Amino acid sequence: MHDETCRQILVRIARVTTCTDLDRDGFQSLMGFFEYLGFQPIDTSAPRPGR
Repeated sequence: MHDETCRQILVRIARVTTCTDLDRDGFQSLMGFFEYLGFQPIDTSAPRPGR
């Protein structure tokens, strides 16, 4: 995803200009939007590289 596209999504969905300004509600809104687009979070119980 291009940087400009990411910034537009942040502003429109979470109403912030940077990821560091995200609060819990904004994060949940972004995750809901990305899931709507087809994103599927990884299983948190799956082993992670380097562990």
